[in-house]
Amino acid sequence: MEFQIALMRHTIGTVSNVVGKSVAGCSFCTQIPVETIRTFWTTLTAVVHRSMEKAESELSFLGTEISPRSHPGLPTVSPPLPKYMDLSGADVVVRSFDRVNFPVHKAILASSSSVFGDMFSFLQPPNSGTVDGLPAVDLPEDAELIRSLITILYPVPSEIPTSYDRILALLAAAQKYAMGIVQSFIRDEVAHRQPPVLVGAQAFRAYAIASSYRLIPEMKTICNCLQDGHCTSFPTSGKVAEVN
Repeated sequence: MEFQIALMRHTIGTVSNVVGKSVAGCSFCTQIPVETIRTFWTTLTAVVHRSMEKAESELSFLGTEISPRSHPGLPTVSPPLPKYMDLSGADVVVRSFDRVNFPVHKAILASSSSVFGDMFSFLQPPNSGTVDGLPAVDLPEDAELIRSLITILYPVPSEIPTSYDRILALLAAAQKYAMGIVQSFIRDEVAHRQPPVLVGAQAFRAYAIASSYRLIPEMKTICNCLQDGHCTSFPTSGKVAEVN
């Protein structure tokens, strides 16, 4: 999805979206063939993914292995969305990195995320094919994270991960898609739980993960926890711990 949005905003020149807002493209890049840009993006993405895998491998000495990315073609253990969710009238499909399809409503995504709102406002939104006649949007997150995000957006019981690793990954996804309210909700929900105690290397590992995602509140909180010798707290939307 990142390539499609970037390409749309960067190379198509000046267009108007459905709300009448003018969007200027890059005059230099409009001269470059689209396939050349796509090849460069694909290569860059592969390099970044390899770098992330190397970083995760190097971080593993701090504790248990970071939850690995799923890969296309592998079976997923994530169950479908709850059957009691009202998905009638769904008009778009979001597809996870491990190729699981989630039919949802554009209006709900757009109202919760300015990223999706901008994407859906264009006359020609990014095209990743269709699923059951609905336009599909590919996302880099795995099915478990996307399912968690969707349950937060809809009026159903929210499914928040229980491990620090997955909580941080969910917060990072909400941050990437500009879902500020969702981030606050996740932090408040986790703060009301009994989070696992992080001691020693586990706390350093949690800090490394939060730092890689640029989750500033979590970084500050874990720093204070390290000063105290153990970590049992999690930042809330109303108060962020300060580093002394």
